[in-house]
Amino acid sequence: MRESQLLSLPVKLIDNYQEYNRFANERKFNNQYYMVRHGQSEANINNLLCNHLSSPSKLTEQGICQAKEVAEKLADLLSARKKICLFSSPLTRAVQTAEHISKRLGVEYQVNTELRERCYGNWENTKITPEKIKAVSAHDIENPLHNFENIESLMEVTKRITTWITDFDSMHAGYSVIIVSHFNVIGMAINAIERVWPGRELLISHAAVYPLRTQSRYHVNYLECEKPNVSVTQLGVFSKSYYRSVDSVDSVDRDMGFSTINAPLAQRRFLQSQL
Repeated sequence: MRESQLLSLPVKLIDNYQEYNRFANERKFNNQYYMVRHGQSEANINNLLCNHLSSPSKLTEQGICQAKEVAEKLADLLSARKKICLFSSPLTRAVQTAEHISKRLGVEYQVNTELRERCYGNWENTKITPEKIKAVSAHDIENPLHNFENIESLMEVTKRITTWITDFDSMHAGYSVIIVSHFNVIGMAINAIERVWPGRELLISHAAVYPLRTQSRYHVNYLECEKPNVSVTQLGVFSKSYYRSVDSVDSVDRDMGFSTINAPLAQRRFLQSQL
């Protein structure tokens, strides 16, 4: 086994992983992408799952303030950029956030349904409970292709966001592309860039900026590795981690952290050496 295999995540998701992660063969984007989560919404403070396209959940007063703040941050980050385009999920909370960014940057925004939040099937318009979180998280970590309770699988989310970005990237170049989207969509895009297990949990803050880069010192390629004999839950590899937003365009990668509890010793040493 080559050294690169020993240092890779010891799992293999599915044989046709590249069918779902369209970033798998990417080496360099033709554009720069900045993903932004919407501001705090009414659904957030009421602990509701409201991700259907007809969801009326709007920004709270705090969410409006957050949207204005992230608009200022983007104006500062992209002050030297001439070619900027802005896209938004069709959900109200995302569109409202995009409107504030649009006004501050002086660019029109476009709505695209591929940027919508993950659909939670039978749980849509219901309260979020610890039991639901525990149940769906367990399924996500063990099998990112699951459709438990008719919930959209992580791989389906991965496929639509990575397909949308790579399709755009094949037709345009030199743009700074702002994408206003949601918790799960941004998380799957980051996991896809890093080529790590889609069930890795990330903390995605409201109205924060997450640049996507095809080159990262935390790049972990697991496509060459064998699937373990134990479950990912038992391994504990990447089951908890975070990817913080950044305050400058050039500090993207340094804020990523990994949980290495229960990871094989060689894996822990490798990951710790990168932090």
